[in-house]
Amino acid sequence: MRRIAVLCIIGVLASASIAVAEDYNPPTTWSRTDPGATYQIWEFSTEYEPAMSYPDILPEDSSNPGNPVVNMTGGFMENTVWQAEYPQGSGHFGIWGFEEDMIASIPNFNEDNPIKEVWVQMTYLADEAPILWLLPEGSIPDGGYMSLVDQTAPDAAGFVNATWYGTMEPNPTMEEIWIRPAECTLYVDELVIDTICRVPEPTTIGLLGFGLLGLLRKRK
Repeated sequence: MRRIAVLCIIGVLASASIAVAEDYNPPTTWSRTDPGATYQIWEFSTEYEPAMSYPDILPEDSSNPGNPVVNMTGGFMENTVWQAEYPQGSGHFGIWGFEEDMIASIPNFNEDNPIKEVWVQMTYLADEAPILWLLPEGSIPDGGYMSLVDQTAPDAAGFVNATWYGTMEPNPTMEEIWIRPAECTLYVDELVIDTICRVPEPTTIGLLGFGLLGLLRKRK
């Protein structure tokens, strides 16, 4: 009996270790309760038609402005498919697999602050890390790449947790994060997006002031 009990415990621990922690790396330079901060989490627990998902988790005080949403582009012929679990028995539930784009639209607080910061965590399975574009107001010409800042080792099913960071100046009324596979099928289990609009730190303001003084002296 003791041997059976030990084997059962080992089996439970092994199955629990398959799925990785998904909100594993929240932002460290701001708090989710700071003024101007938003966060939203998609677990994709339900298939939507059309392929549109509202967050599973929002701040408890409902401080997020507007309605953040994720849209999927492409269709069945482009291998854009929602699956209840992938791979079977992996412990990863609610998965979007696609070769086109996943687009997250995040409304912002209407503040004239000069800097907008965006922090994205994603649990995914793919041959290569996806490419993330950050677009103010959804404008492609004004967009830029987000930087991959952290990535964990794959779990037993091959899923990894990864973190991207990007900034925009000034703070737009909304931004879009375009998630694009790197010429392979991308499977997304969970998406966590934190944003904040804020003024620069005093040291940054001081450096900007010194820079302006230098320019004025050169002109004189």
